[in-house]
Amino acid sequence: MGLVEVAVGWAREEIETHPMRFLFDLALLVFCVYILTRSSFRIPKKPEKLTTKEVEQLIAEWKPEPLVPPKEKRKKLKPFKVVSSAPQATLKIEHIDQPVMNFATFNFLGLAHDAEINVCKSNSFFFGNN
Repeated sequence: MGLVEVAVGWAREEIETHPMRFLFDLALLVFCVYILTRSSFRIPKKPEKLTTKEVEQLIAEWKPEPLVPPKEKRKKLKPFKVVSSAPQATLKIEHIDQPVMNFATFNFLGLAHDAEINVCKSNSFFFGNN
């Protein structure tokens, strides 16, 4: 049995069992052949060089844009909020009456120094975690 006969037999079997998959595979094969046989991109021709007079004219006309907008157009920054308490589960911030929750700590729930949690932790170490 030759290679062509094997391929034709496989194609017939695929058409009978999975016709949509065969069509998809065939379309993919045609697309791959198209991609591999088409000519690659063409290298563009080199642009003509500018004369010295044209270069000088371009340099004279060039006005660089500022990197930073002028002071009048800049947005005013909001004042910083200053933390006026030690880092705990809640913090006291200047100019805010109520304490706020501190999510920037592992102890944001305030359970690190809770007596019941410490008893559970010590029992866990004593009796094991299993």
